Amino acid sequence: MSHVTCSLGGYERNFYEEPAEFRAAASEYLKEHLRETSVLATQANKPKLEDQPYWFATITDGDDIVGVAMRTKPTPPHPAYVQKLRPAALAALQDALSEQGEKLPGCIGHFETAKALAGPGARLEMHSRLHFCDEVVWPECPAGELRAATPDDADLIVDWRRQFVHDSEEQAGRKPCEKRYAAFFNAADVAERLARGGHWLWEVDGQPVHYTAVNDTGLGLKRIGPVFTPAAERGQGYAAWVVATLTQDILDDGEVATLYTDRANPVSNRVYERIGYQSVGDEGEFYAAGCSAAS
Repeated sequence: MSHVTCSLGGYERNFYEEPAEFRAAASEYLKEHLRETSVLATQANKPKLEDQPYWFATITDGDDIVGVAMRTKPTPPHPAYVQKLRPAALAALQDALSEQGEKLPGCIGHFETAKALAGPGARLEMHSRLHFCDEVVWPECPAGELRAATPDDADLIVDWRRQFVHDSEEQAGRKPCEKRYAAFFNAADVAERLARGGHWLWEVDGQPVHYTAVNDTGLGLKRIGPVFTPAAERGQGYAAWVVATLTQDILDDGEVATLYTDRANPVSNRVYERIGYQSVGDEGEFYAAGCSAAS
């Protein structure tokens, strides 16, 4: 097995270079903590990325996994991602990274844990909130109909994903930076996503007016997003209805439904709360001095 094991203070830190090996080691833990580990579970279900910092990690106390982390983000400066860790487990992970000579440029994940792992003086670039839904509260149905997006819609969706990034950054009071989200609207990546399915368009009189995606972790949880309505079409209730519909589909399949909101965008937070989403907890995106998502 191509992974490195370190031990300190009763904790073992296992670093995996292959996502399949991480899944084999951590799948039961991920299933038990799906709401908190959905991002890790999603990434572990994708092919390994080459020519960049790339690893998954488990922190164990005896035979029990007590936390997981990863460094798989495709865009520079490749921050890590971590779920909530108890202080001793966090210290064990920090020591393991230090032993390996790995200095993180930043960290995303559970707010306090990510802040600590990013290091002293880390700067917050984004504050998000994770939500889940157990029961849909139905909004009023707008005019139109829902259809699955196809590869023929790729150009439109690339454009709308770019607009989503621009608008959401502006609404949150941040300067839009395409470099930060380059992979998010990469044409080849979008085409591959569309081929897998899970992308939806709301149409009125045959014209697309809204786009929502559903991301499948493969472990019984699906995460909704992005959710985008062009500026000229907003205020018609498309987002609320489409998200409610896709959420109900997830629940009908016996799976867990989650989504993220930007704490700096109160409009989206209110929309999802009205249709039944509840907060799981806050996450942050922190960068060390001299580093940022645009670096």
